[in-house]
Amino acid sequence: MKRISYAILITCLMLGGITAAHAAKKLKAPKEGGNLVIGRVIAAHQENQRVYYGGMNLVVVYEIVEDGEKKIKGRELSTDGDGYFRWENAPDGNYNLKGFRMPMGRRGAVTIISHLQSRRDQYFTKESDDVIPFNGRRFIYKPENRVIDMQNHIFYYARSGAVTHDTAANFGEFEIASEQVEADYVHKYFLNTKKYNKSGWTEFLEADLERAQGKGQAR
Repeated sequence: MKRISYAILITCLMLGGITAAHAAKKLKAPKEGGNLVIGRVIAAHQENQRVYYGGMNLVVVYEIVEDGEKKIKGRELSTDGDGYFRWENAPDGNYNLKGFRMPMGRRGAVTIISHLQSRRDQYFTKESDDVIPFNGRRFIYKPENRVIDMQNHIFYYARSGAVTHDTAANFGEFEIASEQVEADYVHKYFLNTKKYNKSGWTEFLEADLERAQGKGQAR
């Protein structure tokens, strides 16, 4: 069992004119050329020793080619009660997690963001009322079997304001902020959870889960 000292952050924010896609509804049927973006965010706060999953608004940025030119775009999504997010029928391209926000009750909110310019860029805190921009240069998640697996993201937000971040396809079981958490392959959640499992994405999720598990065993 792994023990991870990471943590949280976040805030709830309304991005003007952008509608959040909430992950609590059933999956929309796949369309020709569309991909399924999946991932999870777990965040813990050192001061109150709480772990946060649901109600987080996040921004996924991606690089695509349109009319022969590379363009960077973004999409605001939100996590369900277990911290999972998804986006059905996303275009081909390379993706990454730009940042996210989460309500912190009476203490306000926290925003976590990364410049995504290079692999050395870390996540950091930002003014909670600032819009998360659609930019970056590092896009590491790409379609495989029509699934864009953005994996599990674990954040730890310290009293000092420092943010620790780690990501993996499968963390297994670990402890964070005195809570036992399991972060298995994200695919399994969408395959096994009743509200999601009866969808046209099943064959693609199963195929990509097999790929991810094979890659994990090869390490």
